[in-house]
Amino acid sequence: MIAPVHTGLKALMLLVGDVLGQAPSTAEVPEGVPGIFFRFDPAPGLKPSRDELTSYVQERILQWATSDAVELIKPLIVGSRALCALYDRGPTSSLTGDEWNVMRESWERAAEKMAKMDLHRRLKEFSRLHPDFKMPPLLPEIQGIFRMRNCLLHNHGVVARSYCNDSETLHIRFRRWSAWVLDSAGDREYKEGEILVSGQSVQMRFVTAERVWKVGERILLSPQLFVDLCVTIDRFAIEMAKALEAYARSRGIPFEPPDSWKTQSSGTPPSDSANGLQERCGEGQPQNQGSYQWNGPSHRYREIRDTSSNRKRVGPLARVGAP
Repeated sequence: MIAPVHTGLKALMLLVGDVLGQAPSTAEVPEGVPGIFFRFDPAPGLKPSRDELTSYVQERILQWATSDAVELIKPLIVGSRALCALYDRGPTSSLTGDEWNVMRESWERAAEKMAKMDLHRRLKEFSRLHPDFKMPPLLPEIQGIFRMRNCLLHNHGVVARSYCNDSETLHIRFRRWSAWVLDSAGDREYKEGEILVSGQSVQMRFVTAERVWKVGERILLSPQLFVDLCVTIDRFAIEMAKALEAYARSRGIPFEPPDSWKTQSSGTPPSDSANGLQERCGEGQPQNQGSYQWNGPSHRYREIRDTSSNRKRVGPLARVGAP
């Protein structure tokens, strides 16, 4: 269920990084553009500088990529609703082929109906059909990101009152990875290029950040903000998977594989499958949702418990860490 979201976000981040990393062309007339377009220029004095062109291209690429990243949430919600409909049948239900086909048709009709809705109506329909389902805690953050995306697409990024969600401002919150320096004087966010001294250590934390735009201001995306938004969407997908599992358990559906799956009826297990089931269950997912710490110049990392799960950090974006 969450694999398309994770894979799509990864592809977008790689693509944006590759495109923005290319040096701009220095040609007077770009390759493939008819020269006559530049020969008869009605406004020869209005020529954007190379820096202005580069900035504009970067801005448009980030807007497009952000929109595509947000779009990944729509099929996630529609597919999750279909899974809830299946879980509602309980752990012992069985279906004939004809019954299965009828149920799939009903899912497709519901998916087509929800695809025509905006996010608010889609969530309302989800709650109406499955009132016991608990949406992930990151839902308010996703709703704010949707508002920002709509403003970028439909109003050129200029914040109007119709896009505000907090008095006269558009306010979004998101998650990001941040490096923190730990020492006896207290914790502080790591500064890029800083050299650690003996006794200090670095800890990666998953923190909360925010951005606020007033009415009339224009939303300008940065590569770092784009990555942070992708991290938030990916985290929402992971939380949605956990919420679906909790919903299934509430309907009496077990998630632990039967013992018969863990052993073979005869023979010796192959050498590459001794722990195969356990390893495959975690494949492609983060193995730890806490934090990681580097203890100074010794270059040795150790995993620690997340001691900052209840802390919330609002401040400058860090250029460290990766989703």
